[in-house]
Amino acid sequence: MRSDRPFIGSTARSLADALPGTWLTECYNLNRSDWVLAEVWDRGPLAAALADSLVTSVAVIHNPASEMEFVVAEHPATHDLLVGPKTPVLDFPSTTFLATHVPTPNGIRASSVADATQQLIPLIPALDRALCEGRIQRIAADLAETPTGRTATDETLGNLYLDHGPRLARRVLDAGTLLTEPEEDDLLDRLRRERWPIDRDETQAWRVDAHRIISLARSTGLGLPQPPEPAPPIRSLPPAPPTATNRTTGRQR
Repeated sequence: MRSDRPFIGSTARSLADALPGTWLTECYNLNRSDWVLAEVWDRGPLAAALADSLVTSVAVIHNPASEMEFVVAEHPATHDLLVGPKTPVLDFPSTTFLATHVPTPNGIRASSVADATQQLIPLIPALDRALCEGRIQRIAADLAETPTGRTATDETLGNLYLDHGPRLARRVLDAGTLLTEPEEDDLLDRLRRERWPIDRDETQAWRVDAHRIISLARSTGLGLPQPPEPAPPIRSLPPAPPTATNRTTGRQR
């Protein structure tokens, strides 16, 4: 079957132009689809088509502001558009992070660019929050792995300040958050310029910054909603002592 749809790159460009914000486009011809399947954060129709090696070319649209990426392909039998998000590069120590910490999204199947646009626009904010949640938890993992009182390694600091920290800071700034403390403004400025803490050898300095950027991201609404803390168990009260109103009385003969 031959498709009347334009080249996948042109289709992806049309989709990118229809989405809010600025999206860039790249195209790839596939000799094997397994390498793309490994990078697709999707359990929907796109993943199924890649797993069956049905797709021979894909395009990727990328939003520089949110750093979100979508893989765009055409189903060779039905010629529907298949779109799914790429797996975020979070450098997390556990390979099961995406399966256990952030819900895996499903991609979409659309009959046209207009249909794909209508389906994607509501999904983008949720996927953006999931991506930010991954970055928040990656920083939290650094905090857990470096005990207080030990000097953080350059590698640990690099993961925080030169990758996830600056990206979260840009998202906080884009959200127009009202800053209440001078330290918050200083932190965002340093992260935006990808600068190290003033004293990079002090573990406490980057731990304070790490907690602060997580707190700012949460207050801005970035990341997934946190489940409420479980209510403490209700302690059973001992039976009330007898009173004049509840004491059993009887007549004496």
